[in-house]
Amino acid sequence: MPSQTEKRRTEQALEMRRQSTSICTESFESKIYVFIRVFPVSLVEGIALETNRKAKRVIQANMRQTVPKKLRYWQDTNADEIYAFIAIILYSGAEKANLVHAKDLFHKMNIPFYRAVMSLHRFEQLCRFLRFDDSRTRAERLRHDKLAPIRHVWTLFLANLTIPFIPSKELTVDEQLLSTRNRCSFRQYIPSKPGKYGIKIFCLVDATFYYPLAGEVYLGAQPNEQRSTGIARNLVMRLSDRYLDKGVNITMDNFFTSYDLAEELLIRNTTIVGTIRGNKPQLPKLFTSSEEAKKRGVFESVFCFSKSMQLVSFTTHSKKNVLLLSTAHSSEDVNPVTEKPQVIHDYNKHKGGVDTFDKMLRGFTGKRKTNRWPMALFYNMLDVAGLAAFRLFEHSHPMWNTNKSEKRKIFLKELSMELAQKQLHNRCKTKINSATKTVMDLIDFKRAPEEPKSRPAIQISTLKRRCETCKASKTDNKTTAVCDHCLTPTCTKHYIRTCEKCYFAKYNADADTDSDIDEDEDNTPTTSTPNQNASKRRRRISPI
Repeated sequence: MPSQTEKRRTEQALEMRRQSTSICTESFESKIYVFIRVFPVSLVEGIALETNRKAKRVIQANMRQTVPKKLRYWQDTNADEIYAFIAIILYSGAEKANLVHAKDLFHKMNIPFYRAVMSLHRFEQLCRFLRFDDSRTRAERLRHDKLAPIRHVWTLFLANLTIPFIPSKELTVDEQLLSTRNRCSFRQYIPSKPGKYGIKIFCLVDATFYYPLAGEVYLGAQPNEQRSTGIARNLVMRLSDRYLDKGVNITMDNFFTSYDLAEELLIRNTTIVGTIRGNKPQLPKLFTSSEEAKKRGVFESVFCFSKSMQLVSFTTHSKKNVLLLSTAHSSEDVNPVTEKPQVIHDYNKHKGGVDTFDKMLRGFTGKRKTNRWPMALFYNMLDVAGLAAFRLFEHSHPMWNTNKSEKRKIFLKELSMELAQKQLHNRCKTKINSATKTVMDLIDFKRAPEEPKSRPAIQISTLKRRCETCKASKTDNKTTAVCDHCLTPTCTKHYIRTCEKCYFAKYNADADTDSDIDEDEDNTPTTSTPNQNASKRRRRISPI
């Protein structure tokens, strides 16, 4: 039995962990700022670089083949466009339209946001060419790492997740299954998970705030790697390395829990609470024997103490023997209502941290159908980034939309609009059709005012007539435009456009010149005929 001093110290540490709260290290004023803090520009620029490299290589190969013209053209992408692509993914996840076909997503009867950000053809191009590494050196890297196609992006993403957040003292380690049936050498089958098939990711999550802290993709044995023991122990030590020596408690299931792990973490001032399998050699037979458990009554508990550890054997209503190992408890406290030990209540309270986190991801996932497993993992990263940004923003603004039930949906939509702003401005600088302008107006995007065009020719009717100027040169050009001054048919080749300022300046100058000529002609004797005088009067009205 532990001494009274050890009991008191353990109870104080347990109470401090219960009262601990997570802390946000920065104050985020806008939604786009918090997302860029989690998914930085440097990461997106690297993706844009590799995407352009892959697209140019494919387009160059298509130039020699008989493929449609639009498949032989590629315009380089940039960080602004990649963020706009991410905005479409997040918006479709908020609308739960991630499995809708791209043609239906960009249909004119659907939400105008997608068509305002980019065209359907450009979206399909980005989905096709999006890459995260240099394919020219991938074969060499695959000899040592199965995650080589997306390893660099995955590492940078995890490093940025932990910067703006300090977790509470209660953490959870568990597995997440990214549902996918793509061809992948480390795809797993877990029948208890909703998707059953997919990529298994071990996660470390804040058990009270459900914020992702670390993750590691299960790859099995790496190429040319020898089989080793203590895989689960080493995995927990890698995931929690950043938070050791800080007095945290980690809740885990029987896949991870072991006596050696508890001892190693206790040296690093870290406690654990978790179920443990009965085949561990350090456990006494009185606890592991199912016959001994059946002899005991229902809801009966047996405690065992060793150094700073507590082992509990609890018999459920079905005579099942449940074993728990804890270094955070040192007393035989039993709840009088449920007749369960306190260690079981604490385990049940925090064991679902990763499961709740995974359920929140699947609620508004933007993962689209794809045949490439790196793309499926990238979609999962966007879901995690969207959820992490929402939790950080909610922590910084606790009074934001408190009366709304779907706060995360509202956040994702507003975040998507902010992410697409630069792309919308860039698109306005190019030549866009009236339909695109209409959908931009429908999403309340303020376009820059267009430059006023020069005054067009007056069209008096839809009937085309021969141009008076071309008629003299025996050219048969027909037009509906007329001269602003004399209303004679004038084609665009001979029509001169001008602004009002230049028009009146030209008119006044001609009027002054004509008046001077008239004065000179009045002072000099004339011998001209009436027909010549009429032609001079006609010349005074000079066309503009």
